[in-house]
Amino acid sequence: MYPDCMRIVREKVKPERDRLGLKLDASAKGYAKLWWQYARKGLDLYTAIADMKRVLVRARVSNTNAFTFAPNNMVFSEMIVVFALDDFRFLTLLQSTMHTVWLIYYSSTIGVGAGIRYTPTDCFEPYPFPSKVEELDDIGERYYNYRQSIMHTRREGLTKTYNCFHDPKEKSQEMFNLRGLHREMDEAVAKAYGWDDLNLEHGFHETKQGLRYTISEAARREVLDRLLLLNHQRHEEEVKAGLFDGKGSKGKGKSRGKGVVKEGGGSEKYPVGAGESEVEPMGNGDVEQGALF
Repeated sequence: MYPDCMRIVREKVKPERDRLGLKLDASAKGYAKLWWQYARKGLDLYTAIADMKRVLVRARVSNTNAFTFAPNNMVFSEMIVVFALDDFRFLTLLQSTMHTVWLIYYSSTIGVGAGIRYTPTDCFEPYPFPSKVEELDDIGERYYNYRQSIMHTRREGLTKTYNCFHDPKEKSQEMFNLRGLHREMDEAVAKAYGWDDLNLEHGFHETKQGLRYTISEAARREVLDRLLLLNHQRHEEEVKAGLFDGKGSKGKGKSRGKGVVKEGGGSEKYPVGAGESEVEPMGNGDVEQGALF
């Protein structure tokens, strides 16, 4: 069955696996014996998403912070972060400028202009979700569907779409509408946090990543301050609840969240990990690493 595919695997994979078989390590010998199979199968990931039709994904290294949905039956590479989340509310939260501000603060970069590395333990696990997220489904669905229609019409992927999105010279009606939806999405997320007093001041602003259509620098600083305060408040609640021992260590048999209370989008029903490797659940979502755009 599939002789052409097997020929490619035999030519390109088997020689490397044969070399692994020369090592004394039992795992290496196992990989050599089963040379046509994936070495690390990401069982936790595929178990977590088995009953889902789609999952939320993001490139592990990217300048755009673009989240999208992918079918759950794909073989995800190590360079994609895969979230076992399928509701539009989570697309809204993670695609929002609020989450972007947080991840830029906590993430590392891969050289000048090479992109931001999204590390779930730093960018996702400690991120404090708002308590009520149900009302974020509508704007998430409208944003996603409109963005998909632009990509389909232009026959362009996420990177080119967001390059146009952040380009002030791009004055098409499509980009004008997408920016408007993004502004509406940010306002909905701010409202979910109870930040009705926050003036976001959307427009083209200079950032460490260059010129971006985003909220003002003053608003970005205020958002980060509020998220950090909320994170600390959640952590204190966990300590009082006995989920941490007060020294930063997690109580035995308690929550695995890092500095966040498991509520309103943060719970162990959202595990997180990596495409072809073993993982264990984290606090806010079912994330594993795996590659789309």
